[in-house]
Amino acid sequence: MGTETVVTGSASARPVPGLGALESVRAMREVRQGSLLAWVHQQRVVYGDVFASRFPGWVPGVPSMLVYVCQADAAREILTDTRRFVKRSPVYDEMAAALGDGLLTTEGEVWRGQRRTLQPLFTRKRIDRYTDAFLAATTVVSDGWDGRGEVELVDEMEKVTLGSVSRALFGTDVTDEVAPIVAATDELSQITVQRGMSPFAPPRWLPTPENRRIQRLEGDLRDRITRIVERAAARSAGGDDLVARLLDVTDPETGEHLDREEILEQSLIFLLAGYDTTSTALAFTLQELSARPELQRAVRDEIRTVVGDRQPGAEDARGLDLTQRCLLEAMRLHPPAYITSRAATEDTAIAGFDIPAGTVVSPVFAELHRNESYWPDPDRFDPDRFLPEAVKARDRYAYLPFGGGPRSCIGEHFAILEATLALAVLLRRWEVTTDGGAIPMRYGITQRSDAPVRATIAPVTGSVPA
Repeated sequence: MGTETVVTGSASARPVPGLGALESVRAMREVRQGSLLAWVHQQRVVYGDVFASRFPGWVPGVPSMLVYVCQADAAREILTDTRRFVKRSPVYDEMAAALGDGLLTTEGEVWRGQRRTLQPLFTRKRIDRYTDAFLAATTVVSDGWDGRGEVELVDEMEKVTLGSVSRALFGTDVTDEVAPIVAATDELSQITVQRGMSPFAPPRWLPTPENRRIQRLEGDLRDRITRIVERAAARSAGGDDLVARLLDVTDPETGEHLDREEILEQSLIFLLAGYDTTSTALAFTLQELSARPELQRAVRDEIRTVVGDRQPGAEDARGLDLTQRCLLEAMRLHPPAYITSRAATEDTAIAGFDIPAGTVVSPVFAELHRNESYWPDPDRFDPDRFLPEAVKARDRYAYLPFGGGPRSCIGEHFAILEATLALAVLLRRWEVTTDGGAIPMRYGITQRSDAPVRATIAPVTGSVPA
């Protein structure tokens, strides 16, 4: 459904429209103080689906051009061609420094070896084994709503996903120990992206107050995750949690095991990915449904029809069609992973525009998800957009909540099962109501709510605790 013809060479390409150097530097300052996505939308209205910010060539560590991409054809090319577009950019450099060389940040053969090694741990069959962990975590939260008339959805969904991922990753509920890690990485996430997007970020070796804060956060983060992983490893011999699997897994081509440092770094990435993005997706699914009582009742009726009064299972989750479509639509409007970036390794072109070597290209998933070319009336919440016939008719790369291409999120099945089971447990038992108003967001590695999302709750008549 893309409207541009993709050009693979640069001979017939034209310059990318967009901002000059002075405008771009001024815009970066504005974005640090406001909403990146609101700014991207404003520029797309002016310049089109592909536009650029240009920077002075003398600024160290800053690309001379940053191209924002809000078009499916161009996003497909960037995400699938791993030779021309690689994960080398100021933001990814900052992420690697903060979080280590895990699956999220590595490149080339190192990444390929990690992906080969870890992919067998994330098959649908393997993920289904975490059903009990997901249900246990959600049931603790649901039971905690007894006697309450109001909850804060972001906080409650963080409890669900922290409990879920800590049980799945470490074999037991270590929410209290994981919570400080989450707090540290949330702060690091915001600092990391701000530094990666700023032409004025001081080098890490300078003893500035922010750099000293970064070092303290990273040191505390490393110490905490090391202690948790080492305890999990000691009790995980022969277990089925992810740490046990990381200890046993080998690269199918080389036969090599992950070393202890790799296990620490992968565990940290899985912890953050499993907790952060899914809690945001759940909070906004409930927020959207709570503003639409008839749709919420339809979802509840589906859950009761498919699951009844028993504990839901993985196969039940796959049968909750409307429930999952509401989840997917919420992730369209509020994608936790809202942007990514790649660096061009050679002079090339995308969507007919000239892309010099070294240019950083950033598919903006959140703006792509609201592009009218693919999504009529894009701001309207409509789960029917994910009926099979609608999905088939739409460009696959118009919807990228888990990215796309060979580097798409390895934990997609994990997140969908975790979230669907949580919705099944909560909505079968509780009616949730909000005003459905807009929620301010903050932007780090992922986007998250920057304000409480308060909801009133009431027990559903005749409901049975899961």
